[in-house]
Amino acid sequence: FSEITYQQLELKIREAYTGGRTEVFKPVCGKAYYYDVNSLYPSVMINHDFPVGFPEYIDDGQVALIKFRKWMQDKKGLGFIRANVYVPPQKIPPLPVKLGKLAFVTGHISGTWTFTELEYAIVNCGVEIEQVQELIYFKKTYPVFKNFIGTMYKLKEQATIDKNKSLREFAKLILNTAYGWTGMRRDDKTALRDISLLERWENTDRFLYCNEELGFLEIRDIVMTDTVQVQVAAYVTSYARLVLLDALRTQAEKGEVYYCDTDSMVCSAPLPDEFVDPVRLGAWDVEHHIEEAIFLQPKVYMFREDGEDNIKFKGITKARQKELDYDFYKRLLTLLQHGEMLKVEVETGRKSLPTLAVAQKRHALGKKGGDANQLNVMSKSMNLGAKQKRNINYQANVSTPWHMESLEEFNSFSFETNNSTPSGMNLFGG
Repeated sequence: FSEITYQQLELKIREAYTGGRTEVFKPVCGKAYYYDVNSLYPSVMINHDFPVGFPEYIDDGQVALIKFRKWMQDKKGLGFIRANVYVPPQKIPPLPVKLGKLAFVTGHISGTWTFTELEYAIVNCGVEIEQVQELIYFKKTYPVFKNFIGTMYKLKEQATIDKNKSLREFAKLILNTAYGWTGMRRDDKTALRDISLLERWENTDRFLYCNEELGFLEIRDIVMTDTVQVQVAAYVTSYARLVLLDALRTQAEKGEVYYCDTDSMVCSAPLPDEFVDPVRLGAWDVEHHIEEAIFLQPKVYMFREDGEDNIKFKGITKARQKELDYDFYKRLLTLLQHGEMLKVEVETGRKSLPTLAVAQKRHALGKKGGDANQLNVMSKSMNLGAKQKRNINYQANVSTPWHMESLEEFNSFSFETNNSTPSGMNLFGG
């Protein structure tokens, strides 16, 4: 076994820490069900154990594979495994991979996954391990969040009964974000120091800038706290993805799946009764009965319910979203069906003020945008030629996962597109 520092281990584990699954499976649908999970992250936090303590690190591939196979039998402890695997062609692949975007592909792939996520993929999806590089095994596990989530959930329920909206929103916010502190990055933070320490810092690689007017300087800082336990955060999101994956696979066998986003999905058939409960933590509930919908890209969609359009377009103002309608999405869909490779301006003249911290930094560095009272005017474009997380045929109303014929193809795959396409074409106003 190789010797390795805790910081090195943390970086290896962080490779398995990924977010939620957001994909378009079929761009257009008629009548459908829009489901979401009641408090997905809090539910997995309260119902599962998490790896704790200092782990065992194995970089001998054969020994690591034996260790993982043994874990699949006895389920003692938890861990992470870096491996090359083969994912057979299938409609909804199980394993997340970081390719600039979080994607779910088939074929020959490589990555770092939780034991739990890889085991599900092997048992339920026919995934085969081709080679193991390393393994990180935590012998100890503990229900880290059980008491905390239980207390905060009771607080939220009582606030709901008391109609205390402020307290309810506070409890809801804590429930949904608390785990994030365990996955916080250590190396992307900064700290402020008094300007009297300028001579000590200005010639070091940690120095960023000095604001003489306000009397402080800013340096790069490293977060040194035991509350960062990235293995815990990685398992929270892994457990959550498996909840969604299980439901997606169930619905794909019964009918069509059109769209998913972290804790929600749109499908043609109702979920089995055992999945559904409007109150139970972690159960699915029907949020909308869709009459028709258009899903253009992740987080860019509209659906109609009871004759009213519900609009989602990530990255533009709420005011602009209120101006969008079915016809807007239909025109974009038509362009995509015709294979247009345009960048379409969706919002122009968007005005915003820089934050005080950003303005101060720009001012100190002599850069444009250093006036906190100066409005920034920006535009938001949608690149119709952007490669999506799935290979979408808008004309045929189908999509398929990207398939990797070899590891070489996987390693060279990129979601980057040709940026020489026309930009700034404002087809729809705004």
